[in-house]
Amino acid sequence: MIVDIRGATSVETFSEQETVERTKELMEELFLRNKVERIISITFSVTEDINLINPASIVRRAFGLDHISLMCLREAHFEGSMNGIIRVSMLCESQDSNFVYLHRACMLRPDLK
Repeated sequence: MIVDIRGATSVETFSEQETVERTKELMEELFLRNKVERIISITFSVTEDINLINPASIVRRAFGLDHISLMCLREAHFEGSMNGIIRVSMLCESQDSNFVYLHRACMLRPDLK
């Protein structure tokens, strides 16, 4: 079955190293909590303050996803929006659809606790 699995994480220091660590942690949790059979595409969005490294590039290198469509967009900013957020939308074949929200990003989806 084709599903869109969502997730998000946050960064606090906005360093390249923290962005890499948090992005990899998010994707590892998504893969751990979902039996992904085939990835169709992955789209990331970041708040404007995350600008040192592209999460799509991190995932391409870390997970060897050279044959997958990966894209990163800037998140729209609205009054009261949280800063330091990386969101992901993974379109894939899976029997599961367990969303993953880590660190401060868990406040975006309190219904998932």
